This record gives sequence, C-alpha cells and structure tokens, in this order.
Amino acid sequence: MEQFEAYDSPTMMYFFTSQDRMDIQELQEELEPTKEFATFQTADSGLSTSVNSLNRISYPLFTHIEGIMEEYPLPLRMNRPRPKSTSKKGSLKFCRRLCKSIVPLLEREAFSMRIFSYFGTLMSNFLGHLDAKLMNRDRFNAVSRLIFHRIWKKHRELLACTHNNKICLVTPNEWDSFFGSDGFESALSKDSQGEQEILHLIEFRHELDKEVFKILFAKALFILNVVFINTIIFCEMNKDEKFLKSVPNYEAFAMMVNESWLCKHFNHAKEKFALECCNKCKICRSGAIPPDFLFRLQKAREKLNGVQNFYARLDQTNILDINEEQVIALFTFWSSQMAM
Repeated sequence: MEQFEAYDSPTMMYFFTSQDRMDIQELQEELEPTKEFATFQTADSGLSTSVNSLNRISYPLFTHIEGIMEEYPLPLRMNRPRPKSTSKKGSLKFCRRLCKSIVPLLEREAFSMRIFSYFGTLMSNFLGHLDAKLMNRDRFNAVSRLIFHRIWKKHRELLACTHNNKICLVTPNEWDSFFGSDGFESALSKDSQGEQEILHLIEFRHELDKEVFKILFAKALFILNVVFINTIIFCEMNKDEKFLKSVPNYEAFAMMVNESWLCKHFNHAKEKFALECCNKCKICRSGAIPPDFLFRLQKAREKLNGVQNFYARLDQTNILDINEEQVIALFTFWSSQMAM
C-alpha cells in the first residue's frame, strides 16, 4: 500500500499519495499562466467564478483529490475538556472524617475506657516514682477522657462550615494543634478547669512534684492522642470506601499525622511534597525547607510503612473489639516510635 503524506495549503490540509504530490508539482508549473488569465478575466468581466472553481473544471486531478478526501476525512477538531484542578480539600476531608470517629468513640465506654484505664495505670506508676498518691483512679480516668473529649470537640467545631464557611484546607498551624506535640499541649493548657480537677485527685508532698507531673501528664496524654488517632486511621478509615474515594491520597495525610512538620511543606493543590512537586511553587521554593528534606521525607515514608505493618499484624477488623492486650501493644509500639 502506498504511504500517505501531508501537504499544507493556505486554507486546508489535504492527504495525497506520493504520486499525487509529483502530479501537483507538475500542475503548479502549468497553472501559473492560467491563474493570471483567470484573475484578469474575473476582474474584467465581473464574473464571480473563482480561480479554485476554474482549476477544478480545467484539471481532473481535483476530482481525484476530492475522492481521497471522502475516503480519508480529516478528524474533527474538538474542544477537549480542561482537566479539573485538584481539590485542596483533602486535608479538610481527612480531619473531618477523623473527628467523625473520634468524638463518638470517646462517648462509647466499651472502647474508650479500655484506653483510658491503661492510661490511668501508667500515670499511677509515674506518681509512684514521684512519691505522690492517686486518690481516685476511676475519677482520674473519667476526667482524663473528658479533657480529651473537649479538645476534639473544639477541633470538630473549627472544621465545621458553621464556624468558618470559607474553610477549604487545614492550615499548618491548625494541623499542628491537632497532631503536633507542641500544638496539642497548647490546646491542653487552655483547659484549666480540667487540669485543676486532675490535680485535686492527687496528693503531692512537694510543689515541684506537681509541676513535674503536669509535664508528664501532657506528654502521656499526647501519646494517647497518637494511639487513638492512628488506631482509627488504620483500623477503620482505611476500610471506609466512601472516604478512600474522596481522599485517595489519604496515606500522605496519615504520614503527616505522625510527622506534623511536613504539613507546611505540602502543596495541597497538587497533593505533592516540596521538591517533588514542580520546583516553581512557593512550597518548593520556600526558604524553610531543611537541607536534608528529601532524606527526612524518605525516613517518614519508611516509618509509615512500619506503622502499616504493625496494624496489619494487630489484625483488628473492629475497633470496638480491641482488648487489653492489644491496648498494651499499642501504647508500647507508639511510645517506642516517639522515642526514635
């Protein structure tokens, strides 16, 4: 079969065989005087016959060309739909989904009291080293849960459209208040009523011991926060088909939960981290990017892989069925992760 080649004219594109192209070259040489004559006759007589029409009549090759055009029609030039811009709301959807699970779970004693009972045991052991005494452990567990519940209710309110109808993403500062140790402890310090009730449940011998305990309590409650969040992410959210469809890159946010410093280096529009995005945006060109950023990012991904493997070994399909042994395993694992 003979190869078709493209030939451009001032008005359109024709597809010719190689033999046709040779014929056209010869035709063009013969056509020059005819064009001049046709132009002169048209101008002189006022006739509307065009040169192209005259050429079709005079040269049968054009009939052959039109046949080719019918057999090999040009593809229509259609307006392609513009690709939809990536939504910036991934972080918002992720945090809202988390709140949707955390707040109700805190109101269900079947799950939350197992977590807070173990937390109370840990704090009682700390107090033993401080030569202080916990007078009512059940009340201590209940108040600790109430404090934690109030923190997450405030988080949920912050993410609600009724609080801010223009909210489209979770800012780095907000992200840190949810998941970073400094931000969490700052939110905890605002609940002075809860802190005072906790301290009234403990008998201290020295004022310094009270100050040490306050620091230990905040650190331990943050570990509980990490346990709670990750257990929901890897035992519940990763099985929610509706959530996975709306936030397909949820693993990036799951990684930022445990590495909250990464949030300010994440381009929410392109859903990529700095230096892996475009090297042109303000995220990629930020002066706050650490020199070893890519190395630390890789380590964060390795850590995420370790977390996923841990929960796969835990093999808990229903978060409400977590037993005391698994609670101990959770606190042990996350305490070691945070010590790294």
